[in-house]
Amino acid sequence: MNVAIFNASGGDRKYFRAPFLTVPPSVYEQFWQTSTKGGFIFAQAALPLLLSTAKQSTKYPPTLLFTGATASVKASIGFSAFASAKFALRALSQSLAKEFGPQGVHVGHVVADGGFDTPARKSMQPDGDEETWMSTEGMADSYWGLHIQSKRAWSWEIDLRPYLVSPL
Repeated sequence: MNVAIFNASGGDRKYFRAPFLTVPPSVYEQFWQTSTKGGFIFAQAALPLLLSTAKQSTKYPPTLLFTGATASVKASIGFSAFASAKFALRALSQSLAKEFGPQGVHVGHVVADGGFDTPARKSMQPDGDEETWMSTEGMADSYWGLHIQSKRAWSWEIDLRPYLVSPL
């Protein structure tokens, strides 16, 4: 394996953006289970495979990428459960980058500052302005760009957003 991407975010969508005192501990734990614990389990499964390719002569070094969110670096009102989980995922990514970079595995974190233009998103917001959503093709190009970076100039974190700002 040469690339592994963790792109999960979960919890009861009703509490994705909710006043702190209304968030049940079980929902807080759902967000943590998906983003933080999920990223941890994913990395533990992927890293041995990535390390095995790091020892081989390949054009591009193995890459482990985590998808974060604006909440990974800046919490806002109403995002206590989501932001806490994404902050922790970012810390995990940073720790792994420092531990496994010297072993030849590029670990990166992508701050996704916006929603994706997926069919699910379109069904939830059929009248939404697609120009305020992030292009999945554009995201894929950016992830690929991280993967093919020179070992002598690796990025740990990049942030991506659509050119038009969402009204949210």
